[in-house]
Amino acid sequence: MTETNKALFRRWFREVWNEGREATIDELFAESGVAYGLGDTEAEVRGPAQLKPFVRNLRSSFPDLQISIHDIMAEEDKVMVRILVEGTHSGSGLGVPPSGRRIRVAGIVVTRLCNSQRPDITSITVLRATINATGLAKAVAKGSTTIKAKLGGVTSSTTLTVTP
Repeated sequence: MTETNKALFRRWFREVWNEGREATIDELFAESGVAYGLGDTEAEVRGPAQLKPFVRNLRSSFPDLQISIHDIMAEEDKVMVRILVEGTHSGSGLGVPPSGRRIRVAGIVVTRLCNSQRPDITSITVLRATINATGLAKAVAKGSTTIKAKLGGVTSSTTLTVTP
């Protein structure tokens, strides 16, 4: 089962993020699924209908967006993925004018699956100490920014630098 779950997340990152296939969101993200840590607030993103605009906005800001998987671990219904996000800010989907700057951001995504007739992604948590949409927008606009985040009662900060 763990190898099947790993394969599912390799597909998720390849098709949803690298190729922009919204049909894969419909197929793999449960209607009751919840994503945390995606936007600039603590708001939860629920179901495919709310996740698609986020993906669309990020991909329109970074049309050459590529997410590579550096590590992937699975146990029972949980999968942890260490990723590297790269792209060029050439669109305005984040509400910031295109800067032409290239980004390179490391992150960790922790997920949970519901294994019924088919595996559904029921939760996605992006560790906010790494990056969030607001921090990304500020870094793109200014060239660098420090992101302070609270996760599980622990406050940490990360400096994100974007190269021209």
